[in-house]
Amino acid sequence: MKSQGLRMDYNTKVTITSSLLGVLTLTAVLGSVFSGQSVVQRASQEALMTGMGSAQVGSISLPGGILLDKAKGRPWTLTVQGHPYPASSERIEGFLTTAFELKRERLVGHSVTLADYGLDKPKLVTFKDSTGKTLTEVRAGSADSTGTKVYVQVGSAPEVWETDRGLLRGLDTDFNTWADLTLVPGKKASDLTRITYTGSLETSDKTQYTSFDLVKGGTPDKPTWENQLNKSAAKADNWLNQLANFRFGAYFGPQETTPVDGSGGKLVLSWGDNSKTEVTFGAKDAQNRIPASDGQRQFWINDWALSQLLYMP
Repeated sequence: MKSQGLRMDYNTKVTITSSLLGVLTLTAVLGSVFSGQSVVQRASQEALMTGMGSAQVGSISLPGGILLDKAKGRPWTLTVQGHPYPASSERIEGFLTTAFELKRERLVGHSVTLADYGLDKPKLVTFKDSTGKTLTEVRAGSADSTGTKVYVQVGSAPEVWETDRGLLRGLDTDFNTWADLTLVPGKKASDLTRITYTGSLETSDKTQYTSFDLVKGGTPDKPTWENQLNKSAAKADNWLNQLANFRFGAYFGPQETTPVDGSGGKLVLSWGDNSKTEVTFGAKDAQNRIPASDGQRQFWINDWALSQLLYMP
């Protein structure tokens, strides 16, 4: 009888001890899961902008009065301080991809002195959907000491995070970053039938570009070019490709009024569909840039790029 009582006491002790160990283990696990350090660690592995993706974005507001907008089913548009410019959808989509891949890499703090991180005067990026509803805002401050990270705040949250500086690279340039700088979009070198330049331009290294008139001949599979001014054959295959793919340096800014007076001459590109592209040049400025216009757009051409635009035997 006594031994039976001892066995019961032993079994009771084992049961109680096992239960206590189970409770302690569960408490330790829950403590680890919900501890402040673990919560921060998990949060730092999340996307900078959670719960959304680039497909939801209908417009992006950027510093400098830049608005990138995309109506449903239509390409991106660009306006700068209310002035419209042709947009580069490829660059805008690339920026969105980069932005939504960013991570909350390190929590700097919840209540910090914003001026210490450049967030007292941040670069503000606002993402909205197609109805104009704000999805989120990102306030970008200064870069860290390594130059590879940037300090940010997201939405109305007070936390300051570090993320990759790739976000700033899209904000530290002017509006031309988002513009389509293609001189003849949609055209190919094989579409050209005649290229005429009347005038004279000199680059900073004293290279002279003078008048020419190239006309396409030969057969479709073996085209030839002749300069009508001196009836000489023009060997210009590489140059023709550069010309068709030419990108100028920058658009005039919203407030720029530099005259494009034709003093630098005029370039006329004739195409197989009977259309023409006419580019008028002005006088070179102190920065070795040449103002130009195609009748609708006004833009700058760097003089070192003239070799891609004007023919020289």
